[in-house]
Amino acid sequence: MNIFQLVWRNSFRKKTRFSLTCISVMIAFFLFSILAGINHALTSNVSSNNQYRLLTSHKISLARSLPINYQQKISAIAGVDSVSYASWFGGYFKDETNQLAVLAVDHNSYFEMFDEYDIAKSQLEQWKNTRTGLVVGQAIANKYGWTIGDKVPLSSSIWMNRDGVFTWQFTVSAIYQSADNTHDEKQIFFQHAYFDKGRAYARN
Repeated sequence: MNIFQLVWRNSFRKKTRFSLTCISVMIAFFLFSILAGINHALTSNVSSNNQYRLLTSHKISLARSLPINYQQKISAIAGVDSVSYASWFGGYFKDETNQLAVLAVDHNSYFEMFDEYDIAKSQLEQWKNTRTGLVVGQAIANKYGWTIGDKVPLSSSIWMNRDGVFTWQFTVSAIYQSADNTHDEKQIFFQHAYFDKGRAYARN
């Protein structure tokens, strides 16, 4: 009997312990994939402008939002030029294996602050005027064959909407490219106003 057979045989001696161990490993991998996605979304915008930007987040988790009224308080601090905000959506397309970096952002200020995203002005205006609109990276649009005007359902692993389901309906309103090749084209953005009014809990 080799070591692998010995391990396999003894794994089932205490079935409860074995089951709990397997569940713990599965949860660990799930949390890793979620947190890796959050980290990627928040750190992929590497540019010279980042030296003038300060990111603040909830002390417990990046997935938890700060109160929106903090925007006014931060704006009043000397030396602050502009303030924007974003919330992690925890999105995926059709299946949870298709994890996506999806952020709900302030449609009035986010892309003025993060100007590395190359978005046609007409598309950006269309997105601002479309409550359910998406701004999609070119790589994601190519991967799924999305074009302007497509209706796209995205699900969240965190946020239930007011209809009691985790799948939200969106419309592709804009497609961005990397203006300076300092970040990827695999992110998705939608209006925070739609997110806040549509979520079933923790609304501002």
